[in-house]
Amino acid sequence: MKFFTPELLEKVFSTEVLTNAEIMESMDQLWQNVCKQYLAEFDKNIRGNLSKRFLKVYENHHLFHDSLITNIQFDNQKNTVDITIQLDSKQYVLTHTGIYSFHLHLDGRGTYKNGDLMWMYDEFEQQPNGRLKHNILYYVAGTEVFSEIELVFRRILVRRV
Repeated sequence: MKFFTPELLEKVFSTEVLTNAEIMESMDQLWQNVCKQYLAEFDKNIRGNLSKRFLKVYENHHLFHDSLITNIQFDNQKNTVDITIQLDSKQYVLTHTGIYSFHLHLDGRGTYKNGDLMWMYDEFEQQPNGRLKHNILYYVAGTEVFSEIELVFRRILVRRV
């Protein structure tokens, strides 16, 4: 993650910040600045590389913030990664195609199973080779353990299930 790092989240949303109005105001300003920087980058370099269908679902669902990741599946033959997410009563499958690399970073402090991962923030980044990189910052439900999914891919599709 380039913008929404685990360190930034821990800094901005710490108990000390949330209980001190003075600190909260400065952290809120920091957060707003980071959001503006990323959205400018997204609009300039990423938006044109994503399908209208994906953008509609993504933006109508608050960039998938606070969705539950219920399944992650890599298909070596199709060269795809499917990430199933649940938003309220709706389920979507995000299919990353033309996978160049896929990393699921696990922090050793927790036990992981499908349905335990909460989508916090994500970032897309244009790669020099024409591919896109998608980083998803998640945390393990019931803990304060943040970790990351990183995919470098050609295209992302979305479908409701």
